[in-house]
Amino acid sequence: MALVFAAPLLLLAEPAAAQQDPEGTLFIGYSYLRLNSEGADRGNAHGFEVDYTYHLARRVGFVLTASAHWGEIDAPPNIFNVSRFDARQLTFMAGPHFVLWRGFTSEVGIRALAGVTGRRFDTSVGSIKALDQWEFTYGASLNLDVRISDKLWWRVLQPSVIFHRFDDDFRHDYRIATGIVIRGGEILQ
Repeated sequence: MALVFAAPLLLLAEPAAAQQDPEGTLFIGYSYLRLNSEGADRGNAHGFEVDYTYHLARRVGFVLTASAHWGEIDAPPNIFNVSRFDARQLTFMAGPHFVLWRGFTSEVGIRALAGVTGRRFDTSVGSIKALDQWEFTYGASLNLDVRISDKLWWRVLQPSVIFHRFDDDFRHDYRIATGIVIRGGEILQ
């Protein structure tokens, strides 16, 4: 008798399970960046982040990500006696994405990334360009997504740590993002 009542629920559960495994996801959101948490040239930057993840299997994917940030940083000692720089940073990275948890209403993933970061520091004093260079970058991020609808999810939290070397100094930045995730397609089981 229980099987008679459970059979329709099992039939309904199968399409729901298929909706949990998207072929690809597009994230667009706000991003806060803490530039160089140690040293003289540290500061805060605000911007945006965009990434696309293509899922090769249910728990493994490949991600392409881009972010742009701008803000002000404390300047290191310099001959111009400038205390603050306007900072702009662009980052492009790619790497594997692993799904740690995927349920009907939430998902947790982790990714390892590598790519390039470009920084430009300017000052309003005589339009001095302090730094304009690109360097190799690597890092990792974690993401927590919550379901709004079948195709629309909210990335509640995506903390990241990014490592690079500028001016012969090894640096690390912390980044945190939140925004909308659009999910499309289905992974064929």
